[in-house]
Amino acid sequence: ANRGMSENQACSTVCGDEFPDLCRECNPSACGSGGGGGGGGICGCSTCTSSVLGRNANGYKVGARIDWLEANRGMSEKQACATVCGEEFPDLCRECNPSACGLP
Repeated sequence: ANRGMSENQACSTVCGDEFPDLCRECNPSACGSGGGGGGGGICGCSTCTSSVLGRNANGYKVGARIDWLEANRGMSEKQACATVCGEEFPDLCRECNPSACGLP
């Protein structure tokens, strides 16, 4: 049933290789789940969780807006996060703004 994979390996395969647009926040190499904190995770923020990425930002999920900027404007993940959560919707998703996520 698990094809001999650990949970980490399965998450990497499904959310890193097969369906990164659907569940990248569950990819261990992208979410920083390998321990540590601070700069790990989506947008370089350990506070940038799937709950924050799922918030409604004027009709679209925060994560979908970040993904769109990466795919259609050639932005890096951190640039897209800074645009969506630092400029466009700072009150909604500050936890995913790479310039502010480590601040109180």
